Amino acid sequence: MDPQQHALTYARLNLHSDSRWTQDVTLTASWQQSLEGRNARRNGSAIQTREEDKINTLGFSADVFSRLNDYWTANSGIELYHDKVNSAKHDFDTATGVAGPAVRGLYPDDSRYGNYSLYTLSHFNFNQWVIDAGLRFNTFDIRIKDVTLGDVKITPSALVANAAVMYKILDNQSLYLSYSSGYRAPNVDDMGTLGIVDFRYEVPASNLKPEQSQNIEAGYKLQTGRVSLALAAYHMDLSNIITRVATGDQIDGYTVYRKENSQSSYIRGFEAEFSLAATENLNFSGGVAHAYGQNTSADEPMRRIPPFNGRLMSEYRTDKWFAAAEFRFASSQTRLAQGDIDDNRIGPNGTAAWQVVNLYAGYRFSQLHINASLQNIFDEDYRMHGSGINGVGASAWIEASMEF
Repeated sequence: MDPQQHALTYARLNLHSDSRWTQDVTLTASWQQSLEGRNARRNGSAIQTREEDKINTLGFSADVFSRLNDYWTANSGIELYHDKVNSAKHDFDTATGVAGPAVRGLYPDDSRYGNYSLYTLSHFNFNQWVIDAGLRFNTFDIRIKDVTLGDVKITPSALVANAAVMYKILDNQSLYLSYSSGYRAPNVDDMGTLGIVDFRYEVPASNLKPEQSQNIEAGYKLQTGRVSLALAAYHMDLSNIITRVATGDQIDGYTVYRKENSQSSYIRGFEAEFSLAATENLNFSGGVAHAYGQNTSADEPMRRIPPFNGRLMSEYRTDKWFAAAEFRFASSQTRLAQGDIDDNRIGPNGTAAWQVVNLYAGYRFSQLHINASLQNIFDEDYRMHGSGINGVGASAWIEASMEF
């Protein structure tokens, strides 16, 4: 991978008025650019393949906060984003130093992707009851010009909603129930990829539909001067999931895949977090999470579902310095989909359980701040489930920052 670069520039304007309709207005304009290059050469070959993808994104958003009365406030606004994708590839003869002509890259060159939305979210506060309800209309303008696909233009859109109700049992305890619908349109990567990606060969697909989701969540929250606790359970249904499907062909020894809306699934699970201030300076915190996913279309586990995992942390902090110890863990994951078994990042044996201990410390000298950490102090060889890279081994980090 060379180079890997990301640049972001933005300007934000905050406006305040006495009008109840436009009490606070936030305008944000942004430009960002991502650049990624990839160099690959087969063993024994003098030909190096060089690829480069560049994405320029223009964005604008406007958020208006309204205080309509004593119990009703609202956020409304628009979000506009436009991506331009440039992608190219050429072969370079390392023996002669001669570069071949530029050809089609991983993505169709000069692809355009517009993402535009309009939303409103209302907040109602009636003593013990807090209610949130909102709507978002999202539309997309996706244009791909490619010799493989031909000219493709799709303009999917959706109206999604969310609603949540919270009941305050006491001033420091509450129960909540929420519902939300979701929507993801196919992107340029889904529709236009052509080439080797993670030890497989992908070909473009022009007839993809948006993915959709329905999610419901219930939970409990406790907040006192010294203790905070949050418990949540959820269930999400997913439909029209975009997945890679083997075509039965091979190119250069790689299995060929194409994206399709081929599956429906559900995910259910729970999360828990806590924080305890044992003394004025000593704090304990932690959390655990568990998820269970099932592919109902293929009657098998859903892909890349993380195992039971969590963290525990203790921290001692004064005005000048702090020290902390963190324990992170994950159980093994052997409940695998066929796609997990076929994935070289996971394989038929799944992902082994692991435990990692990290230490942190910091000191403040007036305007100078120094932070240090010892990560994975027992040098555990571990991997996040579904990742293609093992976690960092035993290592030390130090950073200094200055306030002016």
